Amino acid sequence: MNPNVFNNSGALTDLFNNLKENSVFGFKSINEIIEYKRNYQNEIQQIKTEKLNEILLEIEILEKAHININQEYENKKNDQVLKINNEIEELKTLYNNLDIKLFNKIKKYFVNKKIKKYELKYDFYVELPLKKYFQEKINIENKIFYLKNNQECEVNKRASNLINNIEYTISH
Repeated sequence: MNPNVFNNSGALTDLFNNLKENSVFGFKSINEIIEYKRNYQNEIQQIKTEKLNEILLEIEILEKAHININQEYENKKNDQVLKINNEIEELKTLYNNLDIKLFNKIKKYFVNKKIKKYELKYDFYVELPLKKYFQEKINIENKIFYLKNNQECEVNKRASNLINNIEYTISH
């Protein structure tokens, strides 16, 4: 632009007013507008690349969380197995130490019943307190599976607002 011209020409003024009315800000010259129109596809591609990198990082973090939850689950499961086994052994010891008096026969019956209950539903009693770990493990696995198999869709979803803003700027 000529430094001796104090105001923009009519067409240029109308262009900037039109951009302002349509909430398109940030352009100070016609050259910036031309350059933006020329390179907006690169900007869209850059946004998609950034979103893909975010997704890949999220998958990596989820995979580490999955390893951790698996380890925690296994540790808790081992603790629970020991607890149940100890309880069964204590009940068996109690059962064996009860004499044949009438009251002890009744007690023996209920202790034996509890032992059988633990033995028949062993897996249930081991897994019962681990449900939250198991569910969290499944949720992480599902999220990893979804992100790995739907990367393009997820990139488009995460980038849509930014891309819509760019397309809005281009169309106005």
